[in-house]
Amino acid sequence: AIVAGLMLLPFACLRVYAWVLLRSGLFGPALSDADLRPLLVVGTQSSGTSSLTVGLRRIGLEVAHENSDASYSRCRDGTVSWTHGLRYLDHAPPDAAALARLCDLPYARMGFYKDTFRWPAECPPEWWPGAGACLRAACRAVVRDNWGCALREGDGTCRPPFARAFLQARHPLKVCASLSAKFCRAGLEGRADPELASFLMALWPEGTWDGACLRTVGWYWTLYTEAMLRAKAKGALDGAYRVEETSPCEVARMAGF
Repeated sequence: AIVAGLMLLPFACLRVYAWVLLRSGLFGPALSDADLRPLLVVGTQSSGTSSLTVGLRRIGLEVAHENSDASYSRCRDGTVSWTHGLRYLDHAPPDAAALARLCDLPYARMGFYKDTFRWPAECPPEWWPGAGACLRAACRAVVRDNWGCALREGDGTCRPPFARAFLQARHPLKVCASLSAKFCRAGLEGRADPELASFLMALWPEGTWDGACLRTVGWYWTLYTEAMLRAKAKGALDGAYRVEETSPCEVARMAGF
């Protein structure tokens, strides 16, 4: 019991700290999953979402990167995220095999649970014995709940909702070069990380995921961007902009700040 208590102590302290900061009311009104946030920006990995997050924070906005759980992170003003593009996907949701690729390995499900979308309060910490089954189930629930939610009946079916949502686009060659440095062996002419290809195959089974780096990152940019542009055409996204031509201040103005 003593050992178990010591193992749980850091986790408990982190949760208490988050509650005091975000839920107690001492530092502003607490937010729930149903409360409207001003801004969501989606874009592929390596589209400059991290830099945008830093820029928005520098002008005083409380935004988070790949994170929209206000019970655990400072995201009162919004979120900048590639994974939140999930709510704008308009093709068939993943089948059991695809969900397994997304959720059964820790590297994959990190995108779909914890504070990225919501903290699975029903699950113990991931290092706790037997936590794996609970976390896999939580990941599946997050994917099902968020897949295409902004296209079903408007953004009101998504949790949390956002008042304005935009696609951030970067030149595809720059995105592909950056992704190849992160996920490919020997650059664009080499092989993509098998874990990346497996993850993307689960999201877009129609792509060409043969392991070649250039095709893998190129298909990823193409399929993601096309899906977001279709969502924009349907009115689910409020606009799109090129990151090379748009400053954080301009993004904030588009969001109404």
